[in-house]
Amino acid sequence: MKKSTKIKAGVGVAAVGASLLFNGCVTPANAGWFEAPPSKVAERALEHGKLAARMGDEAEAKAAFEKARENYAKAMESKPGWRSIALGYAEACVRTGEYAEAAKVCEGLISTNRADDVPYAFAFAGVAYAKMGETQKAAEMLDSTPSVTGKDVVAKAAKVQAVALRGGVADADMVLTSIDNAMLAQTANNSRNHDGSQGESGDSGGSGGSGAGAGAGGGGGPTI
Repeated sequence: MKKSTKIKAGVGVAAVGASLLFNGCVTPANAGWFEAPPSKVAERALEHGKLAARMGDEAEAKAAFEKARENYAKAMESKPGWRSIALGYAEACVRTGEYAEAAKVCEGLISTNRADDVPYAFAFAGVAYAKMGETQKAAEMLDSTPSVTGKDVVAKAAKVQAVALRGGVADADMVLTSIDNAMLAQTANNSRNHDGSQGESGDSGGSGGSGAGAGAGGGGGPTI
C-alpha cells in the first residue's frame, strides 16, 4: 500500500508541473524552479567531461568542461565560501586550461581553511603549477597534500607524483592522469568501505544509522 501511495504521489506532482507549464502558469522565462541549481549542473558536466576524456572524445570533453566551469562560476556567486564549489571551479579551470585561475582559487582555499579540510586543493594546485611549468612549486603542493580518511589514496598519488616531478620522470599530463586515476580509486575504495559499514550496522540492529546522519549534518557547511 505504501509503495502504491508513493507512486501515485509522484505521478500527481509530475502532472501538476506539466499542467502549470502547459497552461502558461509557468513559462520558459519563469520555470527556473524546475531546473537543477548551477552547482549540480556543473558537477554533472565535470563528471561527464572526465568520462568523455577517458573515452577519447576530446570535443565532448572540452564542451562539458566549459559548461562545468561556467556553472561553477555562477554557483560561487550565489554561494560564496562553499569549499566544494570553489574546488569544483578550480578543477574545471584546470580542465579548460585556466591554470593561473585554478592555482589562485586553490591557494585561497588553502590559506583560509585547515589543511585537512581541503586536501584536494593541494593536489589540484600542484597540477595547475605543473601545467604552468612551475615544477618546484607543483612538487611542493603535491607533496603537501594531507592524507586524511576518505582521501588518502589521492594524497598518496600526489606525493608519488611530487617525487616523479622532481626526478624529471613525470610531466604535467602524467600528474593529472595520476590524480584522475587516484580519484576514481578513492571513490571505489570509499564505496566499498561504506558498504561494509552498512553491513555491520545491519548486523548490529541498525544502530549505525543515526551516527551517519549526525555526521552528514553536523558540519554545518560543505566539505570537500
